[in-house]
Amino acid sequence: MDMHTLPLLRIALVAMLCGAFTQADAQPRPHGSFAPIQVGSISVNAGAGFGVPYNGSIGVPFGVKAAVNWGVVKLGPGVVTLGLASGGSFSHGTWQTAPETTSRIFFLGRGAWHYGWDVRGLDMYAGLSSGFGADRFHYGDPVDNTTRSVHLLAGIFGGASYFLTPGFGLNAEAGDDITILQLGIVAKFQ
Repeated sequence: MDMHTLPLLRIALVAMLCGAFTQADAQPRPHGSFAPIQVGSISVNAGAGFGVPYNGSIGVPFGVKAAVNWGVVKLGPGVVTLGLASGGSFSHGTWQTAPETTSRIFFLGRGAWHYGWDVRGLDMYAGLSSGFGADRFHYGDPVDNTTRSVHLLAGIFGGASYFLTPGFGLNAEAGDDITILQLGIVAKFQ
């Protein structure tokens, strides 16, 4: 995959996820359904997938991310959450016969708008994140060519969770913050 098309793919994926939030009016929930994210609820999701690559790195790295979100206010038919996320992206490859390794560790604050549509246990969301990342880039052996940096960053993400029970479910998230695409689990506490 060409590194110049990767940002466009991320933006397109997040735009498709966000496009799901264009419903004009909320539908009443069917009898017996549960709204996964509510004001006062705390949810934790964790997953693994494709990480965000370091500038000029080879390939798409492996990424992991965990986030905790607190339901703080009802906004229209959905709920706004505030939370924290942390994770990393890691890669190893070869460029011009020399080994290349990268690691990126992130600590972010995040806010999202959650909506469950009219489907029992479904939570779809989109949001923004901001924080800092610490990068380590190593190129070549035996010569040590290691670069380290800390930087501020902002990201966008969208995702969906399907709760199998009122407190546990499956999660998928895409965006441009810690991971490009991840699959994992979600738990909710009240």
